[in-house]
Amino acid sequence: MAAIRALFEAAFSGLLGTAGVAEVPACTGQGCSSFAACVPDTRELIVGTSFGRDSGPIYAKSDSGTFCTGDWRRTVMGIGVAQFTCDDGRQGQAVYTWLDPDTGTATGTGRFNNGTLVRFWSGNDLARYFSSADPADLAVADCTPAELFMS
Repeated sequence: MAAIRALFEAAFSGLLGTAGVAEVPACTGQGCSSFAACVPDTRELIVGTSFGRDSGPIYAKSDSGTFCTGDWRRTVMGIGVAQFTCDDGRQGQAVYTWLDPDTGTATGTGRFNNGTLVRFWSGNDLARYFSSADPADLAVADCTPAELFMS
């Protein structure tokens, strides 16, 4: 588990880098969560930070350098919804419909305006979630946890 956590932290620091820190604020306390997203068709990895307990801003950067921002909110029914825009022209929406109670990780799916599917995970301990999740649950993403951490 320590190895997966180290890979996760390396992936975040590698993708965000020195320049990314100014673009994607670090999650350094309560009221924020890390997230990872995977585009199964292209295996693009997007990592970032979301802020707020019931709503707030989202900041992310892809492994190809695309920067995305948006907002998320929790609905009355407890479902999370997000809207985002990327600097390459893509826009999208996502719905978080499941929460892993052990790690506090929310999972969901969304689509870009070009119809491309994207899968999301958001929480305070994604490394533990990916190291303990059922492989069958992760297989639907077409991106393995190692790819999420090492892209």
